[in-house]
Amino acid sequence: IQQHSALTRLRLRNVFRRFLRDFQPGRLSQQMVMVKYLATLERLAPRFGTERVPVCHLRLLAQAEGEPCYIRDSGVAPTDPGPESGAGPPTHEVLVTGTGGIQWWPVQEEVNKEEELSLPSRAAALSFVSLVDGYFRLTADSNHYLCHEVAPPRLVMSIRDGIHGPLLEPFVQAKLRPEDGLYLIHWSTSHPYR
Repeated sequence: IQQHSALTRLRLRNVFRRFLRDFQPGRLSQQMVMVKYLATLERLAPRFGTERVPVCHLRLLAQAEGEPCYIRDSGVAPTDPGPESGAGPPTHEVLVTGTGGIQWWPVQEEVNKEEELSLPSRAAALSFVSLVDGYFRLTADSNHYLCHEVAPPRLVMSIRDGIHGPLLEPFVQAKLRPEDGLYLIHWSTSHPYR
């Protein structure tokens, strides 16, 4: 801190003072603390959480023209990427942040357009889909997934067995009552005797 100018030190002191004032007892919920932590982390390390995705071919489609996106992999990169690809294979940066969402760089954002991309391998495609799917489950809906190949096994099992969300006692009793036998249910990972 001593390396910075006096004005910068004053700004840092004021930001820190406001930050501490916000954390007085009873003023912030646990969710607000997590959001503040993510926002502060993103401000301190703007490229923390970026992943570089090499793209062999990128094509913009009108939304009405496109088909649903599936992972198709022949094991090799496409031989003829087409005239849109330019001189060499472009590299796009996907930045996933808690406050900014999923951002593509340097692709220009266009309204009502889909972006179709070909990745060099199935592993790269699964890595990219896993990144987007994880962000979807984190921000939109944690009980569903976008792609079966990258979904957490416990989530797939829960959906297959018809369990959505946490197991509450009335639900479990209603499910187990018609069945005969003895069941051992572990309710919580933090309370081992429940």
